[in-house]
Amino acid sequence: MLFVLFTVIAGIMYYDSLVSEISFSVQKCLGTVVPSLYGSMIIACLVTESRLHVVLGKIFSVPARFIFRMPPEIFSVFLISNISGYPTGTKLLKDMLNKGEISESDFDRYCSCCFSAGPAFVTGTAASFMSGSVGLGTLIFLSNLCANFLAAFIIGRKSPVPPRRTQKVKCTANCSVILRAVDSASHGMLQMCSVIVAFSVFKTIIVESGAAGLIASLISGMTGLSESQSRAAVLSFIEITNISELNGSSAAVTSLMAALFSTGGICVIMQIFSIANEHLNRINFLKMRLFSACGSFFIFRMLYGIFFRNAAVSASSFCIHPPGQSFLPSILIIMMSIMLISTDRCKKT
Repeated sequence: MLFVLFTVIAGIMYYDSLVSEISFSVQKCLGTVVPSLYGSMIIACLVTESRLHVVLGKIFSVPARFIFRMPPEIFSVFLISNISGYPTGTKLLKDMLNKGEISESDFDRYCSCCFSAGPAFVTGTAASFMSGSVGLGTLIFLSNLCANFLAAFIIGRKSPVPPRRTQKVKCTANCSVILRAVDSASHGMLQMCSVIVAFSVFKTIIVESGAAGLIASLISGMTGLSESQSRAAVLSFIEITNISELNGSSAAVTSLMAALFSTGGICVIMQIFSIANEHLNRINFLKMRLFSACGSFFIFRMLYGIFFRNAAVSASSFCIHPPGQSFLPSILIIMMSIMLISTDRCKKT
């Protein structure tokens, strides 16, 4: 009750800043989040709705069972989630749990590694190419991917080798499957954008109250980062799209970006908790995401030393959207998603 009252009072006090920040967060959703994640979410949902993930699991059955000790169908979801963006992995695992295809222990165990920003979102936020060399965004994605593979390997060490799946599986591809996939992806995308806009309120309060500056000063004193970089890191940890404010050319700053992308920020983590409900051990999830973030940091440092040894990489090239980009396609996609969801609810009623 006190928290709600404080938020309302702060919202009134910082009204002008709040309006500006909400407007900017809507632009981020329309300019980056929807274009980079919506398509990959639809494809991911289509794969599971058609049961193609079970077929793909059979292809990777040997490494899935003997190296990662992971059921093949979950391993295919693991691969899909690492290229589709968060929180697609948790959503797909939850759909499988609801259908009785996996156990609660499997859901809880693999949520922490079926988690990635995805190449589309990372490269859509970062500069994709640097002077014709390996793209910074690609390097960040690869470090996140390697850290997730390492996490999956560690998670599976205590599990027995899953039995081989022998029954035949038939893939289904029809209009109903496609519509269910689009409907599921639309729900996830609208939820994600809504949470991002909502977190802009808390970001405004933290910044305007001076809390962000105080924390940034402490981080700056301990790490040697500038106060502006420390402030951007704090805001990125709250909501990951704020990583566009983090700038610098050192290996430390760009490695920090890799770690932040790996954590997803509080905003994404809350979405994961909301989707998983009581089926997820949150402490274990946070521990594994912290491990993956540290892994991403050090893996990126290694890759940075290999590919950018003689090149100065400027993270100031990070941008939310290119100048003059039209938001009309994203707006039309959101409108069609709302219409589809409304139609589906009317049919159920």
